[in-house]
Amino acid sequence: MVNKIDKGGVLRLLAYNSAHNLNNTPVIDELVNECILEAENASQFRYIYKIFDINGCKLEGTDIYLNSRDIKAHLEGSSKCLVLAATIGVGVDRLISKYEITNITKAVIIDACGSVAAERAQTKAISEAAQALMSNKGMGCNFMTSQYSPGYGDFPISMQNKIIDILQAQKTIGLTVTENHIMIPRKSITSLTGISGQAVSGKLSGCKNCVLYNKCKFKKN
Repeated sequence: MVNKIDKGGVLRLLAYNSAHNLNNTPVIDELVNECILEAENASQFRYIYKIFDINGCKLEGTDIYLNSRDIKAHLEGSSKCLVLAATIGVGVDRLISKYEITNITKAVIIDACGSVAAERAQTKAISEAAQALMSNKGMGCNFMTSQYSPGYGDFPISMQNKIIDILQAQKTIGLTVTENHIMIPRKSITSLTGISGQAVSGKLSGCKNCVLYNKCKFKKN
């Protein structure tokens, strides 16, 4: 099930860590389970990706320049770049808006559910893309970095707009972006992934490389 939502991920975003025991709060546990089910039923997984050659500091055939120090480091050693946009659709946005009026607790929980679902959508899309790449032996694309999204490090969030444009995501998956670089539907992700014929890792991806790692209560350990 593509839109299966990981409960542990939801609890992490709610800052409900191992110090809390849901067995002692059955009402909350039931409410979280109820919200997860609603979010799963409301989500509709869609994605689009394209692969571009990396030519110096530019993605060939686009107006995307890799001038950010962090994205350069992440893509170091990669010859190609997979540019991705993934969304779970407007259903979860509508649920959140409804519950912001009628039940703010459910709105907060479903917001967390939507974020986890969007991450899963991205993971599923990358997995499918990787399978397609590996089956095409002529491309020599045997290794991939992890994903790196606009807003990470010094990679500007304004890059969302260019990614949506080059993927024509509005036409293909109904994903748009505002002039303030906010994606609609809100529970959507864009990212860049390095591709290479030799082992690459993506040097600056992951929570541990974030400047806020020691302060963030939402980090992944």
